[in-house]
Amino acid sequence: MTDGYTESTIEVAGLPIQVLRGGEGPSVLVIHHETGNPGWLEFHNALSGRRDVILPTLPGWDGTERGDWMRSVRDLAAICSLLLDELGVGDVTVVGLGFGGYIAAEMATANQSRLSGLVLVNAVGLQPEDGEIRDQFLE
Repeated sequence: MTDGYTESTIEVAGLPIQVLRGGEGPSVLVIHHETGNPGWLEFHNALSGRRDVILPTLPGWDGTERGDWMRSVRDLAAICSLLLDELGVGDVTVVGLGFGGYIAAEMATANQSRLSGLVLVNAVGLQPEDGEIRDQFLE
């Protein structure tokens, strides 16, 4: 792993969002899984060789402020979209890992025209047509 990235804090909807960012090329937003942001990994390093990798820590994870108004996955998806606005990123590929896949899918349903690609890795929370599903956000 290298230090080929920058770390900054961006205010989004009144919340401070920690963002790791590195690389050049088309933008890729990587949304972490339910266990939090693991930091800049070799995976991010490899991607940053040909992409602008954006890795935020979502509000409420890793000791960060959540905001009283945040009640759903849709709210987290909105925060991610607003973060992209603040960073001046238009067209983006979104990679969602685990719970981040749920958020990425919500982003795609809310604003398809912004996403050039969607990658869901072991995504949770997607509603099947039949049956029930556990809502981790409410636990």
